[in-house]
Amino acid sequence: LKMTRRPLVIVGCGQIVTHHCAALGALPPSTFKIVALVDPSEERRQVIYTQLRDKSPHLLESALMECNSLDDVLDNERIVSQKPAVFISVPHDLHVTLAKQALDAGLDVVMEKPLAPTIEGCKELLQHA
Repeated sequence: LKMTRRPLVIVGCGQIVTHHCAALGALPPSTFKIVALVDPSEERRQVIYTQLRDKSPHLLESALMECNSLDDVLDNERIVSQKPAVFISVPHDLHVTLAKQALDAGLDVVMEKPLAPTIEGCKELLQHA
């Protein structure tokens, strides 16, 4: 039985993502492949890309997409057709909006805590899922 590596889109390339990438790099190589890095800062995307290239190159898809927004990813049929999981690691007040976008596209969402900054936001997201 051959396992297929799960495509993963990382949304948000802040400092905490360096720790998440280290954890992903410790998983078996057959687990994930990162197909896109999303952050409005090219500099932050480059920091994460360099970390992955140097420490966990097995995680990087050769056709890695680097972009400014989740919209860019969702407009890319090559990425969306792979049905990637979307890992959201952004300021908490953006969690609900980005998660709803990914869910509307039929994608799975992984998110660091908290789910949302308010109970209302959590309920909204849970109802949307």
